[in-house]
Amino acid sequence: PYSVNWTNVPPGRYTVSARTVANTGARASSTFADITVAAQSFNINGHVMDSNGAALGGVGVSLTNGATNTNVTTDVAGNYSFNGVTGGGNYTVAAAASGLTFNPGTATFNNLSSNQIADFNVVRPSMANGSLIISEFRLRGPGGSADEFVELYNNTDAPITINAVDNSQGWAVVSLADEALRFTIPNGTTIPARGHYLAVNSTSYSLAGPGAGDNTFTADLPDNTGLALFRTSAPQQFTTANALDAVGFSGATAQYGALAAVYREGTPLAPTATVVGQLEQYSFIRKLASGLPQDTGDNTQDFVLVSTTGTVGGAPVVLGAPSPENVASPLQRNAQLKAALIDPQQPSTAVPNRVRDTTANVCGNANCALGTLTIRRKFTNRTGQIVTALRFRIVDITTLNSPNAGGTQADLRALDSSDVIVTTSSGTLMVKGTIVEQLPAQGLGGGLNTALVVTLPGGALAPNASVAVQFTLGVQQGGSFRFLVNVEVLTGASMSAAPPKSSQLMLKQPGNQ
Repeated sequence: PYSVNWTNVPPGRYTVSARTVANTGARASSTFADITVAAQSFNINGHVMDSNGAALGGVGVSLTNGATNTNVTTDVAGNYSFNGVTGGGNYTVAAAASGLTFNPGTATFNNLSSNQIADFNVVRPSMANGSLIISEFRLRGPGGSADEFVELYNNTDAPITINAVDNSQGWAVVSLADEALRFTIPNGTTIPARGHYLAVNSTSYSLAGPGAGDNTFTADLPDNTGLALFRTSAPQQFTTANALDAVGFSGATAQYGALAAVYREGTPLAPTATVVGQLEQYSFIRKLASGLPQDTGDNTQDFVLVSTTGTVGGAPVVLGAPSPENVASPLQRNAQLKAALIDPQQPSTAVPNRVRDTTANVCGNANCALGTLTIRRKFTNRTGQIVTALRFRIVDITTLNSPNAGGTQADLRALDSSDVIVTTSSGTLMVKGTIVEQLPAQGLGGGLNTALVVTLPGGALAPNASVAVQFTLGVQQGGSFRFLVNVEVLTGASMSAAPPKSSQLMLKQPGNQ
């Protein structure tokens, strides 16, 4: 008998016969035989991992061959497999999950002739630490240990859409005390450029209204430990590598060891009182003197403690106000609402741009023992949109318990003021008063972080239109002073406008007031 081998025969059905030629020249042929050559099959499998190397289950993986598409889903271990894939074809494998990007994007196998492996890894989005930061918080209040909130701030010029890269439910704020999640910002949530996101403890939160929460939690944030914002809600991923921001208190290291370093930045804050008076509405706020929240990576340098009474637990702190903001709050628009003197023909320190009334207690209460100082400015709308709400936030002021670099320093208190008609070099002008936002109540007058609200004529300010505004400050003590505000607005329909220029109202006076 004889045997014959063929190699690389394409799959199909073949008819085979044998023919012989004898030495004598005689010829003979065999009967025909049908032979079917089956296609070889191979396996393509792999593993899908998140950006930290952890298995990612529930991810769709597709295998494409021309117009044919086959889909599987990774198991809890992140594995997938396509078994019995016909050899010789050209195949493309891709992983896909909502909101995630994978590396490689696809894996291609041409003329498949052996088993193949295609692994995929989630690409971490370019969300640097400091992009979303903790901007204001407190861990108790007059309402008790659960009278607390955490405000976050989008520290970029573009909206941030929450997208956990490890297939968890979103980004989380976590307490150092028990390493337990307090609240999750769900995937898909969008925080406006330079906007805020607010989570409040629904048990005893006492600052609802303008400061209504976008999210709620009920588990207490323990006093004087630490909290951190992570780009995941998976507890096993609560690590320094995944921390976007953190703020902690001194003394935590002694209690929690090296873990405390994950829940702070730089030098931690000094502990605060755990017994708070009924009028002591307070919070830790980021310094804003530059117009934007300060983020040097050092908690002590970046945060300041303010209170409506100038005390927390009886200990002196800077006079000011908590002012939690949510995604619907007015946005800082210093660059689009330019300030100018209401009377450019007069110096900034002269009437009507600035007025000093030395009449004791002229404001009618105890917050102007040495009279008042009134500052007037005109603001022009360069947003290109209709401004529907306007307020000013005090981001620097010499007031009760403000740090003093030396010399005699004034003690100023923001007061309510009424609309007034003033005479300028070019005629009379309506100047709108400002009202101290009274949630919380500010019986000693406004201080650092106080918001001053303006009622716009007709309820709106058109593009390129201007409004004259006055800020009245009670003078409790004379001396050098600082007064600096941010402009915050809500806008409506778009219209054409001139290009914006940067502007922030800042007044520094070396002389006495």
